[in-house]
Amino acid sequence: MANLIKIILSQDTVSNIVRHDFDGRTEKDSHEFLIWLLIKLAEDSNRGNWKIDVNIEKYTENNIKSAAKDYIAKQHRYSSSVVSDVFFSIICKTTSCNSCPKTELSFEKQLDLRVHVHLGDVDLMTSINRYFQLSYGRCSNCTINAGQTTNIWALPDILIIRPLKDEIIKNSVVPYPVDDLDMRPYLHPEAPATSEGTKYSLYGIVIHLGPSYRTGHFIAKVKNMEGSNDLWQLFNDRDVQRIPLDEVKKAPAYILFYERKALCQKKKK
Repeated sequence: MANLIKIILSQDTVSNIVRHDFDGRTEKDSHEFLIWLLIKLAEDSNRGNWKIDVNIEKYTENNIKSAAKDYIAKQHRYSSSVVSDVFFSIICKTTSCNSCPKTELSFEKQLDLRVHVHLGDVDLMTSINRYFQLSYGRCSNCTINAGQTTNIWALPDILIIRPLKDEIIKNSVVPYPVDDLDMRPYLHPEAPATSEGTKYSLYGIVIHLGPSYRTGHFIAKVKNMEGSNDLWQLFNDRDVQRIPLDEVKKAPAYILFYERKALCQKKKK
């Protein structure tokens, strides 16, 4: 990630942009900065030349593979970059009416997966399961209740998960997978198979310290990708120290970073 930033943006360019958008007059957190930075990198490395934004596209046809192919082709024409290659996932939503034959498909590219964590959730997977469970809304054709399913059509190499917590449970530790996150159950049944796999390994966490989300301090716990699997480090401003894996598992995560296990294994060869 650091090398990507160095290649695309000079230090002066980054400083000027950050000074303009993060001038200290408004409170912004690490997640807002992360998404802002990735979008800026995507814009500066964009290979596309189409001027029409197709971040969200809706289709009324029932052939989901044809619709997905059309959406992805438009995406590549509008926004294609090293950032989209690595970080973007494609979410597919299918809305089916219970009264009329209306079926609507929609596709949306996402930089991260934002899941609401409720009081009583035993682990992060409980929250993720809720995100992908069947929901209900209004049919755009006859306004009767319609069921909506949410699935993943394409997985990213780097999966960013943002657990959204209420203030009352913001410091609670909700267990999350470290080396065995499998996203296969959430893939659409007709999504194309990938040789890179659906399993992920945790390599970074951002943690918020402070009395509320409006104030405080952020630290990070990061896995040394070039060394031992057990080598984790704590980054607190300029202070860097080695920490045990148990300390990683007990962190109240604000942002989680996962990498495909297949890519991790390739790097070690």
